[in-house]
Amino acid sequence: MSARRLSLLTMTAALALTASLGTANAALAVPPPSPADTKSTADGNPKPDPQHADLVGSPKTNAMPAGPSSNPSPAEAGKPPAKPKSKPKSPPKGESKPVAKDGTDLHACLDARCEVEVRSGQEIQLDGRYGVEEIEVELHGGQATLFVRGNGSTAIASMTTTRPGPATAINGVRISAYQVAHDTVILNISHA
Repeated sequence: MSARRLSLLTMTAALALTASLGTANAALAVPPPSPADTKSTADGNPKPDPQHADLVGSPKTNAMPAGPSSNPSPAEAGKPPAKPKSKPKSPPKGESKPVAKDGTDLHACLDARCEVEVRSGQEIQLDGRYGVEEIEVELHGGQATLFVRGNGSTAIASMTTTRPGPATAINGVRISAYQVAHDTVILNISHA
């Protein structure tokens, strides 16, 4: 790279950095107080400006609605607290837990085509002619770690399981995972 190109690149980067810093600083600047803001109240403290209260760090009022008073009136003092009028709503029926097509039958995966519910620590056996002989599943939060053994080696794949997402392919076997409980995942296994 020539010295001229290097200096042009350096100058361009410096100008871009300076321009972005100047814009950021201008956006963060607080407007100067107006002469009306400097007037003091009777106690000697400056009178706050409600127009700019959020910019200068003034305490904000609580936007939460007022709940029942912690000090009940004398008429309510002897009464037990009121019970809620309705029961908590149950989750909508449309949002049920996903169910694996092959349930918990891990033997359904021998042909490398299955959708099974697997718990952390379980191993799935496959016919080695598909390139994978065994898949071991470990779950940690929203992550699944798969130990895939086949053709004399072990491959380790890690994937997010909090929502259906991309799959991993090892030795021609495609594996995707979707977590349905803290220790349970649905594995979808297929081959090319």
